[in-house]
Amino acid sequence: MHEAVLYIRDDLGQAALATWVRDFYIRAKWRLRHILRLRAAPVTPPPNLPEAELRAQSAELAIRAAALLADDESEEQKALKNELQELKDRQWLAGIKEDVVAEICRKKEIFDRQTALRDTRQNEITKKSSALSETLVTDRLRGRFAQEIDHLNLAGLAIELRRTRTQHGVPLFRVCLIHRPETKAGQILSEGEHRCVALAAFLAELSTTDSHSGIVFDDPISSLDHLHREAVARRLADEGRHRQVIVFTHDLPFLFLLERACREGRDGQNRTEVALRHILKRADNPGFCENNSPMKAQTATRRVQSLQAHLDNTRIQYDHGPEDIWLITAKGLLGHIRDAWESAVEGAVAPVLRTFQSKVDTKGFSKLSVIELQDAEAMRASYGRCSVLLHNASDALNPAIPTPDQIGAEIDALRVWIDNLRVRQEQV
Repeated sequence: MHEAVLYIRDDLGQAALATWVRDFYIRAKWRLRHILRLRAAPVTPPPNLPEAELRAQSAELAIRAAALLADDESEEQKALKNELQELKDRQWLAGIKEDVVAEICRKKEIFDRQTALRDTRQNEITKKSSALSETLVTDRLRGRFAQEIDHLNLAGLAIELRRTRTQHGVPLFRVCLIHRPETKAGQILSEGEHRCVALAAFLAELSTTDSHSGIVFDDPISSLDHLHREAVARRLADEGRHRQVIVFTHDLPFLFLLERACREGRDGQNRTEVALRHILKRADNPGFCENNSPMKAQTATRRVQSLQAHLDNTRIQYDHGPEDIWLITAKGLLGHIRDAWESAVEGAVAPVLRTFQSKVDTKGFSKLSVIELQDAEAMRASYGRCSVLLHNASDALNPAIPTPDQIGAEIDALRVWIDNLRVRQEQV
């Protein structure tokens, strides 16, 4: 009855009728209690029921219900149904609110972890790296590789650098033959070409970084012919202008090519500073380092400096040491002076024909014009004097041991000859 009274008052808006119905209900309930207690009807008359008003409201409700049932898809009925469903949902949700909140928190935590896993997944990094390498690295690297191939005299090879895949975020590239990309380049290229291509790929990759750290090569010209050796020497000398380049080699011809490339530079300019070191093994102990190249690899000028230094260090043997010790030293010095003269003559004709070089450089032919008869006579005279001193010290019964001053004079003659001829050739 309480719900009916509230419905009449609130939903139908009939406050007076609701009060009347409530009074009737209370009076009727008291009357029923009196009858049940006393087994007799009360003296007071029964309460009046607002039957007419109730019937009017009932008829109005029936009309509204009929209208709603007649139009099941009306907006009013949909709104009422939605409101009813929402109230039912709220009522149901109130009972499981704590469980729902806990499940929402669990779902959020799962989502956050999945997002973190997705953001740190390697294949995502790989995809991003692939996109970046495609736009920022690949074209630059492929273009630089083509330049390196040209620098190393491999322009006749139809090869290129192609990106194959990306692994752990690092793009990988492969050397391909342009006309036969499915064939491995190693099956077609010679050993020397393969080494040059590998060097070109390394230098091309090196150009994609901003680092100027040093690089080390261990005998980079193995299996190369003289044309490719010369190209590699020029390329390493050129790279040495931007970073420290350390080259280990036991190949003296390549050493001469590399030193010459550093000294001459590119087109006579941009020369590269070069320092030569000689690492040797004595008995079973390797790693002895000397701050110069081996004697047979030194220029005539450098040999003169070494001979002068050795003479200065060993002069005490002549002044205070046993005679036979100085004799051994003197013979060694004279032999090396003759070797230095031969190296000096090689240097004199080097503008046209260099040591360990098969080609003739006609551009330097004019420099030979400064060599005069007196130069040849001076060379032969000093060379002859060294031979006489050496033979006398070796063959005579009572040898006249060369003095340090005599040997020093021959070293000075060689030095003057070299310096004078170099100055005249540089003026041509």
